Amino acid sequence: MGTNFKFGYNFIPYTASASTADTEFPVTNLYDYEHALRQWRSTTIGSDQWVKAYTGAAAITLKGIMINDVNFTSILVQINTTDSWPGTSVAYTVTMDQRTGRYKIYVSFNSVSVKYIRISIPAQATTDGLSYFRMGTLVVLNSVFEFTENPTFPYAFTADEKMITNDFESGGYEDVNLGPLLWEGNFGFAVHERSLESEINIFNRMYKSANLVFFENYTDPALCYICRRRTPIQVSWDSTNINSIQIMTFKEIF
Repeated sequence: MGTNFKFGYNFIPYTASASTADTEFPVTNLYDYEHALRQWRSTTIGSDQWVKAYTGAAAITLKGIMINDVNFTSILVQINTTDSWPGTSVAYTVTMDQRTGRYKIYVSFNSVSVKYIRISIPAQATTDGLSYFRMGTLVVLNSVFEFTENPTFPYAFTADEKMITNDFESGGYEDVNLGPLLWEGNFGFAVHERSLESEINIFNRMYKSANLVFFENYTDPALCYICRRRTPIQVSWDSTNINSIQIMTFKEIF
């Protein structure tokens, strides 16, 4: 695992299938990135289950995947150019993001050629005690870049819920919670060589509505977020070959 922030973009479309699926929570929910609570659900946890992404007749160069908001901890990530298994299979442990309380994982790949990605879930007890496995979203990426340097402005983040407070004439009040804890991160770059500008311009060429995967890429594979940029990008040329990039804000979508 590296040490510099990573961003994945240009989410790869795929055809989804699963070993079993609740009719109310079909496997097609895996690529409804803005609504993770719609999720895929299996019909059992008593036997191994799987979800599979087929990216099309032409192989893609796989750089990474993100598995978002699940209720299990043991998985096999399997890849192949044909629909035969296990293919290349690696075991991973999914851990909880201590900031938001959700189980998720980012898995990096070294530009491998694939057509199929399968997440195999061995029979196990669920983290929430439910009688089915669930998965919010599955993101497949072939466009990922890692900053050559991490930010020099402080990296600050929050994980907070959206709430409305109703005030009463009595002086009392009630809080209405409108959703789960959502990560928001802020960072920028102080004095750098202007070559960094080409990395920042990847964001600038995308609309704020573009979905991104942000991965802190330090020690915890759960610190990854499907997010969007919320602020303009402001670059300052401080001298002929030096610039700075002001604070940028990215907010999780869920």
